[in-house]
Amino acid sequence: MQMIDGVLTNAASFGYSQSSLTGETTYAANAMVWSNLKQYSINISQSQVFFNWDKEVPIMILNPDDGEYYKFGSYKDRGTIMMVQSVSAGYMRMFSTHIVTAGISNVYLGQKDNFWKGFVGGVAATGMGVFLEGGNVVTTAAFTAFGTKPFNFKKLNRLTVSPMLAYSMTPATYDFESNKVTWSEHGTWIVGSNFDFNLTQRFKANIGGTLIGNTMPNMPLSWALTIGSRFQF
Repeated sequence: MQMIDGVLTNAASFGYSQSSLTGETTYAANAMVWSNLKQYSINISQSQVFFNWDKEVPIMILNPDDGEYYKFGSYKDRGTIMMVQSVSAGYMRMFSTHIVTAGISNVYLGQKDNFWKGFVGGVAATGMGVFLEGGNVVTTAAFTAFGTKPFNFKKLNRLTVSPMLAYSMTPATYDFESNKVTWSEHGTWIVGSNFDFNLTQRFKANIGGTLIGNTMPNMPLSWALTIGSRFQF
């Protein structure tokens, strides 16, 4: 990769993840080390699946007279997925600067047969502490929300359109050396969509586009365009 000063450097990344037998809990660890040995990072996380108690389970009673089972009643058990919650902690060293992060995110999944089926959205909060050379410490927190949902059309049943909207902001930054809080009401927004077209049962062509902007006045927009394909094995 190329650094901001134009120097080329190498970096190696490592990752490990393990899930429980039921798949409800997943642990992950990721690390990256640069060839100059003055930059490295490590991040650990845990994800937990939470369920809705919306599955109706019948209570069956055996009638000894005729040997038949009859429904006596029912109770609610775990059914559809409500959300996936992830907590993470990380450390990064960038030359003489040390960065510590901690975050939590909730991702909600729409699974019931209504308008929200297929919806994926969530919120996330991340805290960061930056330890600068000389002893000064700067802390900040970032908040992010996003949502996306696929749509299919009867006349174009091979086409799937998935619009996406995201917003992120860092409302406050605290500088320990100056004992000053800097407030900001501005944030970054992202609007985009993916267009998937089924050419065959297992092959999809994909076109995606995103527009990125900021609520700060006179901040220029940026955009991205992706063209690719997907295979399903």
